[in-house]
Amino acid sequence: MTDVVIVGYKDTKEVLSLVFALMKAYDLSKQDDGKIDFKDVTNFLPIVFLVGPAFSDIKNVSLELRTETPEQTEELKQWITTQIELTDEELEKFLEDAFALVIGLYRVLTNYVFKPEVAFQKTEGSTLSEGIPS
Repeated sequence: MTDVVIVGYKDTKEVLSLVFALMKAYDLSKQDDGKIDFKDVTNFLPIVFLVGPAFSDIKNVSLELRTETPEQTEELKQWITTQIELTDEELEKFLEDAFALVIGLYRVLTNYVFKPEVAFQKTEGSTLSEGIPS
């Protein structure tokens, strides 16, 4: 008999909460005067408290999504629609974009912010601008 492990969506929701907070902060900041500047910093403060939980177990998101049951999938869809209005067609694309955003941010932080001595080491024959479109 095989043990069935029900994982749930704890880590997935933490990652998506970060995305929703970014979207909200951006929207709030643009509402006043149509631009984002230093006076909008308070709109982005809640994000600080979501970064740790979102990144701490980000590697579990793939497992959560691979082991989902139809009931869990429906629960996640319902939870997302309480945060943002999306059609079923838009939902899949939103998830792809949201995870790409967070994974990109995670890579930047881990490769360049938390380990700058590694990220900016120059190897023989390389330049720091390699791979950057001109």
